[in-house]
Amino acid sequence: MMTTDELRYAELADLLVEGSKGHPRRWAGTLILRTLETRGACRYRDGSPRLAGTASVRAALASVRAAAAALSPAEQGLLLRTMLLVPWERLRRDTGLTLKLPELLAALCDVVGHSACCAAVRSVVEDGEEAVSSYPLQGLLPEVRLPEEALVFELDPEVLGKPRGPTQRFTLDRLVVCAQSFHASGSEANLRPLVVWWLDALEAREESAAVDKLLKGLRSPVKRPRQQALLLGLLDWMAGHPEQPRAGAVLERGLKVPVGNVRKTAAELALVIGRRDLLEALAERDPDQGVRRRAQKLLGTSGSAGDLVQRRRQHDE
Repeated sequence: MMTTDELRYAELADLLVEGSKGHPRRWAGTLILRTLETRGACRYRDGSPRLAGTASVRAALASVRAAAAALSPAEQGLLLRTMLLVPWERLRRDTGLTLKLPELLAALCDVVGHSACCAAVRSVVEDGEEAVSSYPLQGLLPEVRLPEEALVFELDPEVLGKPRGPTQRFTLDRLVVCAQSFHASGSEANLRPLVVWWLDALEAREESAAVDKLLKGLRSPVKRPRQQALLLGLLDWMAGHPEQPRAGAVLERGLKVPVGNVRKTAAELALVIGRRDLLEALAERDPDQGVRRRAQKLLGTSGSAGDLVQRRRQHDE
């Protein structure tokens, strides 16, 4: 069991794998606080035991469930948004913990319910890191906001350009500071599967409005990693819903992006909706050799387009 000092400076991977050994609310609050403070990052474990294997994943999922169960609904909302913005792929490379986003979402849904998860996913998809930085914190997690947990600064008046006098003392709420300044490098990679999960969760009458809003937010040219990830998610989802009226518009947007990975995914959507003419154009004239090869391979694909979509989804899971 971690001591109080160890908890105060623990990394996300250690908190997840070791789990709560008592005081579940305080531990859950510490999980959120440390994730925000470290921005979901962990030191690379070179030479120390790595966390590969199914046992570590099972322990981490049990910890996430326990954390969610110990919190109020409002606190659960903060936990959800924080966990959805952790750069899980980077965490896997650094620690060996192979926890995947679909597994995490399923575990959280078991505790907080589908509606709460949908609200959190939508917030992250639409607002990115502002889903955390603008989240209302009043009254949340009092266990980790005690006076002894605060950040305290003392400044000499001369530093502030004032006459000699008593030292100025400033006390800052750690949760407010780290939440409002939260930035997780690499969290954009989560958006691709989150878009698919969210659109799959919507009712048919809501799908078109959501797709239109996502498309409207993709300013041309699509250059930023966040925009590319959102578009990749849309392309993936459309490949499973080729009858959707906006499939052609999503395909057109994907083909215009000057990034080979996006155009490769657009080529797969072109196959699914029967646009072999576009595939042939990519195979012959695309400036990226990788895109040309992907298009050529798709043109010779055996089996149905639906099989292609199923294989992609199985890979993502």
